[in-house]
Amino acid sequence: MAETRRYHVVPISPLFLGTGNSLGPEEYYIDRDHLVRFSTANTIAAMTANERNQLEMQMDGASILDGVTLLRQVARRESAKTTLYRLPAGESFRERLASLNRDSDQAIQTMSHAGDSGHGVLPGTALKGAIRTALLSQWLAEDPGKQSSYRADIQRNQRPGINVDSRKLEADVLGGEFDSDPFRYLAVRDVTVSVEQMQVDSFQMVGRDGSPKGGGSKGKGVAIFGERVRSFIDGNPIIGKPLEIEYKGGPFLFPRAGRVEISIETEKRKDPRVKELFKGAKEITFKQQMLACRTFYSGRLRAERERFPELYRWLTETLADLFANTGTLLRIGRYSHFESASLDGIRMGWNVQKRQPIESGNSRTACPLANGDLAPMGWLWLVREEL
Repeated sequence: MAETRRYHVVPISPLFLGTGNSLGPEEYYIDRDHLVRFSTANTIAAMTANERNQLEMQMDGASILDGVTLLRQVARRESAKTTLYRLPAGESFRERLASLNRDSDQAIQTMSHAGDSGHGVLPGTALKGAIRTALLSQWLAEDPGKQSSYRADIQRNQRPGINVDSRKLEADVLGGEFDSDPFRYLAVRDVTVSVEQMQVDSFQMVGRDGSPKGGGSKGKGVAIFGERVRSFIDGNPIIGKPLEIEYKGGPFLFPRAGRVEISIETEKRKDPRVKELFKGAKEITFKQQMLACRTFYSGRLRAERERFPELYRWLTETLADLFANTGTLLRIGRYSHFESASLDGIRMGWNVQKRQPIESGNSRTACPLANGDLAPMGWLWLVREEL
């Protein structure tokens, strides 16, 4: 039997969890301030015979961009048959898109979607991975000798790529190999996010002072386009009923991206055979994972604010205290950077340009907001429904 708890999922900053896939220009068009994703197959099915012949000639020849234009025209005309979903398109995205000269530069990174509904999905595995990082960091910190040993290994093997045997490290910290991995008994469900709480934006590489990095169009850096979840620091009107939190003179109103169930299998651990298998191995409790996540991620949050102040002007001391003392703070997604996915005490990355190890990067991927500010990405907060 598993003990299950339910949580409100609060996106604190823009969330992007990519699928590795992207929308090409033949799969979407811009309708005023919205992006419309359409079914290419349905669009071709809705064409006249002449249009299909024309498309075939264009795609087989040197007029591929004309073929894309034709697909978009038909998709607009037959929108009732072709539209999969619509997402608001951020102003910065529309401006950057218009500044590009080639359709080949206009690919948009996608998130997972629930069928053709357009509703987004935050995979439970992403949340579970963030919880795992926090717990591993806490358990490693509880053994200073082991922490010093691994840090020495990393410093001896300073080079790009893997400089520590991560599987051995995890086995040492957890107290056993795969068969006795306590995270086998932790389950985190996927989170469904309504399409109304998502939008398309451009993402921007910036330095510690908030200035663009990477060259690109008009000095604005590399153009990165992607779907993302709208968040607390967007400052837009909250869709649906907000989560109201009273804290140090509040109240604070937070958007809810959905709900998540987290379960820990407790009865199986009592079985004598499982007890023998897990002899000496760690055991996960709800209280333990909550406190580990608060400690680890609130530490990362404060460190980020100090290192990238332009991205954290929204983070007041009251909010920092709230996240450190209430709920479960996490950081997830592709643009959360290595510091949030590595353990305290042995954190080490690699500067490719300077060919030297680093403990903190000098750039971040940020999301431009409607008010002109830049936001960090990936901050998520879980608050128990019962509380």
